[in-house]
Amino acid sequence: MNQGPQHIFESILSSDSGRYYCLVQSVLRTTSEFIDITVKYGPKHISVLSSPSGGIKEGSSVTLSCSSDANPAAEYTWFKNNQPLLWGPSQPHTFHSVRPEDRGTYRCHAENKYGHLSSNSIIMDVQSQREPIEEQDGHHCAIIHTSLSENQDEDQTEMGGTAE
Repeated sequence: MNQGPQHIFESILSSDSGRYYCLVQSVLRTTSEFIDITVKYGPKHISVLSSPSGGIKEGSSVTLSCSSDANPAAEYTWFKNNQPLLWGPSQPHTFHSVRPEDRGTYRCHAENKYGHLSSNSIIMDVQSQREPIEEQDGHHCAIIHTSLSENQDEDQTEMGGTAE
């Protein structure tokens, strides 16, 4: 069997994955069998997202997701304030009712047998349902919202304060 020209990959890239064949230019014009090439590589282009983003109200639902380009697919580990979280391999992770204790800096780490990569951090700022104490005209004023119960016609707002 005669060996003809060869195609040499000098530096293999993930984009080189695909189906290849050899076409012989002759009177018969024949092609070789197909060969599939799958390039394996560690995680790259990692990103972490929060939905919704920005300030998040206590009790609302928040979803954190992490993604990367990897072959085979990466497994993810989540970190809060640089401490690993035991969320398991589920992707994405949803807080169904976010609490003030969930406030913190989150990042994810992607890993497969060819490499690993950590994302940038995002900050989850959980806004409490209670209003902060405000100062107006030299007075400290606490605003307390109470929720509507079955026996009330409307929300009540109580104000109290002390003069300095």
